[in-house]
Amino acid sequence: MIPVVCLRYYPALGGVETRALEVTNRLAKSFDLNVVTSDLKMERPFQRLSETEQLTEYKGVPIKRLESKKFLPVEGYGVKIKGLAEALSGSEMIHVHTYGAHHADKAAKIAKKLKVPSILTTHLHPASHSHHKMLRTIYDSIIGKKTLKRYTHIITITEIEKDYMAKRFGIPKKKMTAIPNGIDLLKFHDLGYEREKNSLLFVGRLSPVKRLDMLIKALSIVKKQIPDVKLKIIGRDWGEKAKLVELIKGLNLKENVEFLKEVPFEKLVEHYNRAKVFVLTSKYEAFGITIMEAIGCGTPVVVSSVGGIPEVVGDAGILCQENEQSVAKAIIELLRDEKKYNKLKKNTKTRRELFDWDIIADRVKTIYDKTLSSR
Repeated sequence: MIPVVCLRYYPALGGVETRALEVTNRLAKSFDLNVVTSDLKMERPFQRLSETEQLTEYKGVPIKRLESKKFLPVEGYGVKIKGLAEALSGSEMIHVHTYGAHHADKAAKIAKKLKVPSILTTHLHPASHSHHKMLRTIYDSIIGKKTLKRYTHIITITEIEKDYMAKRFGIPKKKMTAIPNGIDLLKFHDLGYEREKNSLLFVGRLSPVKRLDMLIKALSIVKKQIPDVKLKIIGRDWGEKAKLVELIKGLNLKENVEFLKEVPFEKLVEHYNRAKVFVLTSKYEAFGITIMEAIGCGTPVVVSSVGGIPEVVGDAGILCQENEQSVAKAIIELLRDEKKYNKLKKNTKTRRELFDWDIIADRVKTIYDKTLSSR
């Protein structure tokens, strides 16, 4: 049995959760996999999945849900998964998601004790972009570096992240493989809908790292030149919505912004297809799956040039600096310059083909085979 360990899992949503779900479902055809996760729905505010949401199996893959326990007010590392050692006993290999989380440190030690190989998919957010910079820097130096050395192999989400890991932690590049996230090309594709005039779309959790405040300030600049610009925000509130609503009110943007908490998958694909431009102005993204989902649907993007985003976007969007003036300029350019817009839209067709989940899963399968053969 090979357990896939992550803090949250479907139906809890997010970039890490999507990666774990899509790859695990595909690899389960070749390996005896199960998922070991917690009952956590979101970290901020701390919320557990309801009893009906705590699935114990999905698409034939068993899911073992353990109790989550918040022991520190630190996102990521501040939650323990109780009973992890017992759940991982008898494993022939262990695959863990997310560096900088308590379960990743513990699982690495368990694998060493069991004398089985282990793989870590990092989904890295560096200390410079953490909510707790000083604590994270200390963690990296004292705990994180030791944890990374314990893993048999490390999968990074981008080449940018791989280079960072080599420089920051001294991890040999031969011990790492960069394998990006992906999309289901059958689900995320251009439906040929007419795009809504001057429409912008954001998809993601409402948390500080997404810098929606900067996006809204950029929108106020755009409105001066394009009065009917509309921004649709889709995602769960991680404690930011009240502040954003006040900001929108103060900037007189109530008629220009619409919040949607959650939408069914079919509707989400429609929103991607109706939007003129997708926007994401995060402080940091290891990858940014929603960017790729938008590109998959033929929607050009305006995104901040941070983390692994440049590697994802390629020639299908505009990269911005981390300020509202840069974001506003890019949005105005795409909404007004039809020639530029059509060129980027055309580029989405070739860009999307590089990120097929089937291809991604096959690359991870190669790592599984090599790691298992090294026992």
